[in-house]
Amino acid sequence: SFRINHISWRLASIIYFGDYHFVMRHIDNKGDIWYHDGMTNNGKGRLDGNVQNIDARALNECRDDRCRRKVMTMALYSAIVQME
Repeated sequence: SFRINHISWRLASIIYFGDYHFVMRHIDNKGDIWYHDGMTNNGKGRLDGNVQNIDARALNECRDDRCRRKVMTMALYSAIVQME
């Protein structure tokens, strides 16, 4: 996470592209990473680890068999809202 003008932001999703197909990883509030490819797993996300246990460089590319060397195309961030 990082701060800009008193607002904290966290990485929320990464979209990958390759072979004319997009896939994504979503990172929930607990840091769990969910892999999603609408063409597999009946369109449901699959747990893919936790940000605490993965090398950040590994998020730049999706290189295993299910991704077939897709590269990061977009990173989406979410504001962290502090409830008072």
